[in-house]
Amino acid sequence: MLADQILKTLKFFDTQQLPLTLIEVWRFLLADDSADTASIPLGRVAQLLDILEQHGQVAPHLGYYCLPGRQLIVSQRLSNYKFGLVREQRIKHHRNWLRRIPFVRAVGLTGSQAFGEQKAESDIDLLVVTDERYLFLARLFITFYFQITGSRRYGKNIANRFCLNHYVAGSFEMSGQSAYTALEYAKLRPVIGAFAIKHFKQKNVSWMKRFFPNAIFGGPNVPYEDSSIAQRIIESIFDNRFGKYLESVAKKYQLGRIKTGDYIRVSDTELAFHPDSKEVALVRSFAEL
Repeated sequence: MLADQILKTLKFFDTQQLPLTLIEVWRFLLADDSADTASIPLGRVAQLLDILEQHGQVAPHLGYYCLPGRQLIVSQRLSNYKFGLVREQRIKHHRNWLRRIPFVRAVGLTGSQAFGEQKAESDIDLLVVTDERYLFLARLFITFYFQITGSRRYGKNIANRFCLNHYVAGSFEMSGQSAYTALEYAKLRPVIGAFAIKHFKQKNVSWMKRFFPNAIFGGPNVPYEDSSIAQRIIESIFDNRFGKYLESVAKKYQLGRIKTGDYIRVSDTELAFHPDSKEVALVRSFAEL
């Protein structure tokens, strides 16, 4: 039943200390094999939330919905917005510079900042889409940029810094398909390269909708963004045999420094570093619902 789906959804997000607005409840309504979740209108979800409230199963508070007795997480989410506003300014500051970095085709915002669940100690998670031929060289350039600007997360320097934990070369269907990764990509929003981010989502929409049928993965129509003049000039220097040699050197060097472990994926098309991932707990909670 739809009411059970709504409760399952609220319980799933409760594990992340995250209350939801009405739109978010509908958008991230967990799939149910016994119902066509994608055809459920928003108004029907609102009606059932009212019924669940009357039965004491849902607690609306300040425009959000959560489980009874969990209203504190609503206050926490609202009070934490101020941290997100500061970080949005930091993101905006770097946007034009990111368009100049060679072989970077798009940068997307993920993690807590993308969903509005940021805290004082949160970092800013980024997914970087690179040129298919220069994954490791692009990683070298963008890491250098954030390092020299003093904005890169490392060691105990976490809050308000950029975490470069996911790189993909071009757009393709991702491995590691789960409710957690589907949620991460559903929250993904572009910093630069909106067209490339939309294309990336479209490549993965079929499996992501198995978990969140109502989520908008493609996004609105957006124009292709021309690369900056500075980026084209720099790329003209490296897009040749010399650049391919540097790519091979960068690849060998980086692979030699990457430590293997759970939730670390390394290939010629993807570099993902999530050693402290919440995925185990969230996938377990998803399975138990």
